[in-house]
Amino acid sequence: MTRLSTSSLLAVIFSCTIISCQPDFTPEIVYIPGGEFVMGCDSMGDDDESPAHCLTVQPFYLGLFEVTQQEWVRIMRYNPSMFKGDDRPVENVSWEETQQFIDKLNRITGERFRLPTEAEWEFAAKCGNSMNNFDYSTNGWWLKNSNEKTHPVGVLKPNHFGLYDMVGNVHEWCAEPYDSLSYKKAVGIISNDIKSTTDEVVARGGNWASDRHYIRVTNRNHAPKNYKSPTVGFRVAMDAE
Repeated sequence: MTRLSTSSLLAVIFSCTIISCQPDFTPEIVYIPGGEFVMGCDSMGDDDESPAHCLTVQPFYLGLFEVTQQEWVRIMRYNPSMFKGDDRPVENVSWEETQQFIDKLNRITGERFRLPTEAEWEFAAKCGNSMNNFDYSTNGWWLKNSNEKTHPVGVLKPNHFGLYDMVGNVHEWCAEPYDSLSYKKAVGIISNDIKSTTDEVVARGGNWASDRHYIRVTNRNHAPKNYKSPTVGFRVAMDAE
């Protein structure tokens, strides 16, 4: 479990054309087939990552890249990022602001973009139950190779699902509230009636300042909905129909 804080410096592609004063804006999303997988980690993980348990994820779409600054500016008309660059991931955006972005994006496109759930995110990062073709040195920007900054999306190798930067570069907000006991509740170790002690939300994937432990795909991070940091951004998801 990692609580994000300012002190911790920190395949089918579907193109959707937005009809606006920026008609060339085409966010790309990849079809994720869904299926059963093992979520969590018993051997190397923190307490909130266990027990590892089987889940089934329905097919969905997920952003090929983290949302870039160019995409954010076209919708929101300002750039909050510390590390400027059109093709770099937008950062310094709160979970609340990502909801505003998605609401505006959906009004413009007529689509139903959203944030991925935590299970969807981990399924996509793990490529189901497979980690094939994954190497931290070639698939993600982290403490050892980032030079303490973000980098343009899509530069390093994608994972087996064709997704770029699923680890490193920036943490990615997920849809749901954080619950440190959720994995234990999933297998009946703790009653679902026991409430989480936090009203924070989930972020996954590690960032440019993360070491090897915190860049693991099972590592869970969390922060308040209004939290902002140059280490946190997001990618969009969509139901598959």
